[in-house]
Amino acid sequence: MSRYLLLLTIFFSSNIWSYPDITIINDNKDYLLVEENALPIIDVNLTINTGSRDDDKIIGLTAFSFALLQEQVLKNEKIINSFEAIGAEYSSSVNKETSEINIRFISSENNIKTVSRLINIMLKHQYITDNSIDDLKEKFVKSINDREKKPGSVLSYRGDQIFFGDSRYRNPIRGYIEDIEKIKLKDVTNKLNSVIKIGKISINLVGNIDQRKASHFIADILFDIPLIIKILILLISMDIRIIINTHISPTRANKLILVYTYHLSAERIIIFITC
Repeated sequence: MSRYLLLLTIFFSSNIWSYPDITIINDNKDYLLVEENALPIIDVNLTINTGSRDDDKIIGLTAFSFALLQEQVLKNEKIINSFEAIGAEYSSSVNKETSEINIRFISSENNIKTVSRLINIMLKHQYITDNSIDDLKEKFVKSINDREKKPGSVLSYRGDQIFFGDSRYRNPIRGYIEDIEKIKLKDVTNKLNSVIKIGKISINLVGNIDQRKASHFIADILFDIPLIIKILILLISMDIRIIINTHISPTRANKLILVYTYHLSAERIIIFITC
């Protein structure tokens, strides 16, 4: 009998971990929570829907720009060091299609407030300087030189160049030295402005935090981050559909809806707005 109980325990335990109870925060599938109170730890994952495939003229700009986020200096301390000061583990990565930020920290009221505040400041990217860009260029150039010395790395990206042809997937994620060396502050600012928007960001939380606190945590992270709004205008009489993609601050979203409704109502136009 004890043998069967042991097998049942193993079976149910493995199934609990295989199929966690996922909560959708505020009815938005971009924000998910798995509440687990076994340990006083919270894991945060931010995934931004952009990657190296979205590099345009400057190959490696996406990876370079995201690496700069943690290098911003706030009150004489790099943001990455501010995370480490509370014992948080920070990592970020860029691949072909998405960019990710991962943070693990001890669950406490103070840490939850500190982490959400630091992420918000980091995403607004107002503290990137020419000096931080120059410092990061040295690191990127070194890593690219190291890449060229490793047969496996060379084989990987040269294979991508052949396999993907002229597509956006052909280039190495960190780009080439000649591209990295010509990056300017305005290039980084324009890139981050174009991709760090509500609607492109998904947030997953796992750990010792309940739904109410998770909702506030996400709201604090996204406070005053630009918002993507898709406006579908349907002209009933002509059956013409027009889709406008734009971005505005969340505080102006309602005004935008009212303005479009007011000016277009006389033309028998229905407006559908989704964020």
